[in-house]
Parts: sequence; C-alpha cells; structure tokens
Amino acid sequence: MGSLLKICFLATLVIGCYTAQITTTQTNDPGKELAKLYCSTCYQFPDPTILTKKSWNYLLTDMGFRLGIVDYQPIATISPIAILHMTSREQLLNIGGLIPEQPLLTEKEWKAIREFYVSTAPVIPLPQSPKQKIIPNLPQFDLKIPAHQPPGAVMTLTRVDRTNGGILLGNQRDQSLTVLDADLKVTSINPGQEILVDVLVSGDSLYLLSIGDLMGRHIGVARGFLQLKRRTEKGVTDHGIVVENLHRPVDIEFADLNNDGKDEWIVCNFGDATGNVSIFDSKGTLIKELIQAPGAVRSQVYDFNKDGRPDIVVLMGDARENISLFINKGNHEYERKTVIECHSAYGHTYFELQDFNQDGHMDLLAVNGDTDADPFNTLKNYHGVRIYLNDGENNFELNYFYPMYGAHFAKACDFDKDGDLDIAVSAFFPDFSSDQPEQFTYLENTGDLTFVPYTHTETYQGRWMTMDIGDYDLDGDVDIVLGGGYLSLGMVVEYNDKFKSLVANGKAVLVFENTLIQ
Repeated sequence: MGSLLKICFLATLVIGCYTAQITTTQTNDPGKELAKLYCSTCYQFPDPTILTKKSWNYLLTDMGFRLGIVDYQPIATISPIAILHMTSREQLLNIGGLIPEQPLLTEKEWKAIREFYVSTAPVIPLPQSPKQKIIPNLPQFDLKIPAHQPPGAVMTLTRVDRTNGGILLGNQRDQSLTVLDADLKVTSINPGQEILVDVLVSGDSLYLLSIGDLMGRHIGVARGFLQLKRRTEKGVTDHGIVVENLHRPVDIEFADLNNDGKDEWIVCNFGDATGNVSIFDSKGTLIKELIQAPGAVRSQVYDFNKDGRPDIVVLMGDARENISLFINKGNHEYERKTVIECHSAYGHTYFELQDFNQDGHMDLLAVNGDTDADPFNTLKNYHGVRIYLNDGENNFELNYFYPMYGAHFAKACDFDKDGDLDIAVSAFFPDFSSDQPEQFTYLENTGDLTFVPYTHTETYQGRWMTMDIGDYDLDGDVDIVLGGGYLSLGMVVEYNDKFKSLVANGKAVLVFENTLIQ
C-alpha cells in the first residue's frame, strides 16, 4: 500500500533529545561534545553542514523548547511569519506537556551547542552532486487534464483503482472522496470523508484511512480511523468504522501474517509526540504494537528469508530515520534488523520493494525530501531517490542516487516494457526560486541501472503532494497520476507570492496516459 508522505504527517524536526543527561567534560570543542551526548541518545549525530546557519538557528529554537529553554533572540530578525510559526509551535508543545518546567542543561551548555552548529554550518546550502540534464519532453505519455479541478486542492489521496479502473481522490479542502472513471469523468463526489490518506480496494469495498489531524495541531489526541465503504451504482455507501483512535495514521497494509487464511492489518501511525506501528486482526482488534515510536511512514510485507512466514519492512521518517526488517518468527513475534539508518534531517517520505537487478532478491527504492520543519525551504543536496541492492543475505548497499530537492514519491515499473524498471518521481519541496522547478521526473532505465531523466513542462505550474501509478484506463499499460497539494509549507516565508499564484492557477490533478498500448 502507498502512503501519503510525510506532508500530511507534519512532525517538526527535532535535533536534540531532552531525556539525555550529561556531564560536562573538558574538551577543545565543548559544543560538539555536548551535541554528541544529546543528539546521539535519540538520533544519528547530525553534522552541521546538513543545514544552513539560518535553518539551524530556527530549528535549534524548537529544540530548546524540548530542553526547557525558551529563547527567541537568535531568530528575532529572520521573519515575522517564521516567528509566528515558532510561537504556535511552542503553544502546541506546551499543550502536549512536552516542554520541561526546568531547563535540562545550563545556559552555558546550551549556548555551546548552538554556537557549534551555527558557527560551523554553511551560509548557503551545499550544492547537489552533478547530474544529467533533464529533458523537458516526456516520451511515451500523453498529458490528460481531467475536468474535475477543484481550486486550491489538497489531494491527500491520489490512487489508481487497479480493480475497476479510474482514480480515487481525497481532497482535504472539503474532506471529500471523488471517484473518476476510466474516462476521467466524475461518477461520485462524497463529502464528509475526513482527511483520507490511504485506501485498499477489494472488489467494491473501499477501506479508507483517515489521518484525522493533517497539520499536527492536536498533540497526543488519536483522531485517525479506518472506515469501510462500498461502491454501488448509486455511489459510495458507508459501512462504518473498522478501527478508530489511531494517532495520525498514514499507511495501511493487509497481509496474512500467521498463515491462518485471514488478513491482518498493519497500520503506520506517524503520530506526533506519540505514534506506533500496530497490527490488528481482521475484526479491528489490536494484536501487537510492532514499534512504539512516532514517525512510521510505510510498511510492506515480503518473505525475506524464504521460510514461508511473511516478514515486514518498515520505514521510519522521524528521529532515527531508518528502514528495518521485522523477521517473522511465528505467533506474531518478530526479530528486528535495521538495514538503513540516516540522520534526522534526511526527510524520508516513501519506500518500496522492487527487484531492480533481477537476481530474485528484493531491493529497496527509498525517497527522502521532506523539509516541512524548515520554513525557508532550505535546499538539501542529500534529498533524492536511492536504490539499495540486496546482496542475497538481506544486507543493502547503495547502488544509485538521483539528487532531487524535496523528493516525495518514487514508484518503479517497467513503463516501456523493455524488461527493466523505470521510475516516476514527484517532489513537494522543490527549488521554488526556479522558474522550472523539478517537481516531476520520469527516470527511464536504459540498462544496468542507468537512467535518463525526463519531465513535462506542465508540472512546473503546480505543487504535487501525491502520486500514483496504475492502469487507470484499463488498456494494458501503466499510467501516472499527480495530485496537487496547495499548502503554504516551505513557501509562506520566502515564496509567498508564488504560493498565491499556485493556489489560484495550479491544477488539482494531472494524468500522464501511457501510449505504449493504443
């Protein structure tokens, strides 16, 4: 199952851990040593060069709240809007009881940590690695613009209905579920669906997942749920709540984990201060919490060790960002193996299992590009798409990296049916200073994991929150659908005029119809 990327799941990046206890030691760089003690308790130690000085000053102010330190002075001159956002953040953390009554370190220690990061960080972002020039002429696909284009859309759900054809759209603006048929015509618009982020289609049944709290404004409150609806000739009918009291769920996967002939449900609750990965039985009863931590983005099921028991792989996109295998030992017992781990600013948003080198072992396609905690949309040269190849022993090594600012989704498929996997990529936090921001790229595999990048100029004029692939018109080839998401995240401070223009003129849905089969 796909999941809506972390956009929906806006949890502020925190670089420190307020539970750490430290003892000051004599050192040539006390700020660095203190940072290692605090950060390494909960996170992979973040190098100062991963952010600019301005971004560090902003994010360290947030970190200070969690350490019991309220100090706006370092950001006093950067932007009134940024300060307003930080004030709102402080209020939310207070409501959630996440600001200690007393500071957890001395003022001298805190100043040393801040000085280490701000003095060492670059003034401007480090540049991307060199990459092939993008060709602005998308081969093999025809652009289709559906008539359904609600203004200022926030498409938290964009899903090709692989069973019946057509497209399912969840729009946060009016909390609706819209069904388009294989001709891209609206067959039903169903209001009052809450904020939909994922769906499982089973015949006429729709299992719809609602995040409940898109912007993370209700810390610790479980407002998410899974509901069942069915499609009929007259539209979509409600068949009740299946699971409720979920902490900002973003992804659901169905699989028979214990080989009893009944599917279990794996729910990734991204959460805020709280979150988890939970396993429910087919009646909605909790079986197990696989992970008890916020930041869960997506799960998939695959038998990695070929023992007949389905294993689970989970992407965590907060704190210690990682991809972990959970090897099924039977009776819902699992052994965890972390195979990829990255620093906490990486911004993982999506992954999927694919066999890229066709050796019979599942590889990892991973995407990182979330930057919602940074109101300046600081460009990050480590954002992009990565392929990690499986060595056959479930160890994964980086084989391919495509740099792409703000990358959000990447989905692999043999679109041109030449025997290898191509990749469609979308970005939500591109370089907004560009007149041609890279927001959608089609990576055509020309063999041996060598890719040629293409795009379509129409994608420059939107902001793409969600993406899916599938045969929406049931003609035998795989199409690409982009869902617009016109939120101010990353734009309101430095690109507000551009944001207003996108809201007024940006498309809600774009469809790239594969013309391989006519």
